[in-house]
Amino acid sequence: MNPKLTRDLVIALRKSLSQALQTNLNATEWAQEWARCHAPEVKATTVLDAAWGRTWASLPGALPAPGKVLARRYGTRADRRKLTADQVRAIRALHADGASVNSIARGYGLGRAHVQAIVARRFWRDV
Repeated sequence: MNPKLTRDLVIALRKSLSQALQTNLNATEWAQEWARCHAPEVKATTVLDAAWGRTWASLPGALPAPGKVLARRYGTRADRRKLTADQVRAIRALHADGASVNSIARGYGLGRAHVQAIVARRFWRDV
């Protein structure tokens, strides 16, 4: 049998997960139980991908995956950032004053490419 989720199943699982998360239920455990009851041939990871909108993105009701920051796209993702906005400003000022990218990278414990991207405003565009 070909493991498949249908449009109706995806909409139902998104509603079900939304309710389950309000009761502080673990999403992975919920996905395993949901798959076992509603679509035994589908893996729990496939269920979560559909619930978070990584698949079936065109359907309404996708939930934001845990840890996703939706408000801002650039700069201050608190769970992943290595620098503060003040440090970024200092890096740009050092470079403007003539410091080499390599020396700045060593001083801040970053890679050369990371510092180049900050200076070129490919990273931290909003600072």
